[in-house]
Parts: sequence; C-alpha cells; structure tokens
Amino acid sequence: MKQRSSIIGSVEALPHRVASHLSREIEGGDIIPGARLPTESQLADKFGVSRNVVREAIAQLRADGMIEARQGVGAFVMAPEQRTAIRIDREALKDQRNMEQLFELRSILETESATLAAARCTSDDLDAIKAALDRMGGEERWEDGSIEADLLFHRAIARATGNSYIHTFISFVC
Repeated sequence: MKQRSSIIGSVEALPHRVASHLSREIEGGDIIPGARLPTESQLADKFGVSRNVVREAIAQLRADGMIEARQGVGAFVMAPEQRTAIRIDREALKDQRNMEQLFELRSILETESATLAAARCTSDDLDAIKAALDRMGGEERWEDGSIEADLLFHRAIARATGNSYIHTFISFVC
C-alpha cells in the first residue's frame, strides 16, 4: 500500500485535496503556464494516492479552467488570461498576501459598483440598501450578525447596479 503524503492534508476528499495542492502550485508559480503536468503515475506516487484520485483531481482542475488536457499528450497549465473559469482556493487565502490581494480586488469592484448603483438604482434598491445599512448600524453591529449585515449591504449595492455579473461576482468574493 502506498504511503499517503502529508502535503495534501486530510480533511477534504482526496481528489479535492490533490486538486487544491496542484492549484496552489500553479497559482504560486511552481508550475508555470504552458508546462505539462507530471503523468498520472508520477502524481499518484507524489501524493501517495491512486491514479483514479489523480484523474478526478485533473478533471476538477480542467473544469476550473486551470489546465487543458490533450488526448494522448498530457495535461497543460493554462495562463490566467486563457482560463474559462474563476476559482479562489480557500486554503490559498490562509496566506496573508493572497487575502490582501482579494480585498484589493473587492475594493475595486465595490467602488465601481457603488458608482453604477448610484446611477441605476430603483426605489426598491434604495430601500434594500437602507435596510441593510440600518441593520449594520443597529444592535447587530455588536453581535455575531455584524459580518452578515455588512455582506448584505454590499450585495444590495451590487444588485442595484442592475448587472447580474457584478452581483454574482461580488457575492462570490464576499
């Protein structure tokens, strides 16, 4: 029996843990865009898992738009501008620099969303924003619901832009 490597952790399902580890290597620049991933056998040996687990992990990375699988040739890392999906790995956010970069992105999006919302909002949108703002400033401000109240406020502004992509993306980032 193979000895499972400790580098992939032990809480989530094996394919997800392998995919998360490979994703962090790609995002961290350890595996560069255009590079071919090691073979299934090599990855199975590296992580101490079966080839089926590696196949599922590669399928997840392909669905996330991080890699492109070429029949009979292998799996290759996609450059960020070539990716067709966005995925933010929760594990990567444990790194302070990654969290700072996410908040930088959120700040840019929320600033522009507020500008659009101011120009496009309806009276119902204004009522929703005011209710969320009141909730933030009320009793909940000092209780466990304060984070949820803040997120509700930002989602209400995003919804008021009338742009479903903005609303979806800000909801995702939040």
